[in-house]
Amino acid sequence: MSKIKRTHNHRQSKTQEIFYKIVIVCEDSVNSVAYFNAILKDLGLWKEKAIFVDGTSGSVPKSVYSHAMTWCDKEHVYCVIDKDSHPCFYNTMSKQGQIQNFTIIPSVPCFELWVMLHYQDNFAYDDRNMLYQELKKNYTFDKDKQNYGAWYNDYAKKHTEIAIERAKKLKTEHEKQPDVQPAYTDVYILVQAIHKMKKE
Repeated sequence: MSKIKRTHNHRQSKTQEIFYKIVIVCEDSVNSVAYFNAILKDLGLWKEKAIFVDGTSGSVPKSVYSHAMTWCDKEHVYCVIDKDSHPCFYNTMSKQGQIQNFTIIPSVPCFELWVMLHYQDNFAYDDRNMLYQELKKNYTFDKDKQNYGAWYNDYAKKHTEIAIERAKKLKTEHEKQPDVQPAYTDVYILVQAIHKMKKE
């Protein structure tokens, strides 16, 4: 495999990059980055396990994937993408499993489905705007104003286990009837992997 050149604007120094063993590449630069950093800090894994959360890839799935590929020299790379309205989502997902120790973490319609699963059991439609409205109306969660790191500390970490179980159930329903249950998220897989690192 040819080496892909990695740019360093708004990134860590080369010395710091060498130090990292696990990289989580997110499709946004603020919300999901703050969420994962809050988990890592809470579990004491930020420095202990040399994990870096990278939010510099842009939001388009193929761009997130290409950027995540530049980290392939690490022990494991997680590529967090949203379907949203991106036509390249399914082509990006077709690359799942092609590279060892490289895991694509999709959400349909978006990362906020994972947020919703901390509050309720199901969300049966593929519409991110409706999801945002439901979160804001029923749970006073405004994605444009919410501090995701503070939300994790104040609420999410106490409800992570139930969110994981709900996400597993949703994924099973999606795999059985994707037309009936289009929404699912694999963020729980990454969250479980982070918690497993704590035990190792």
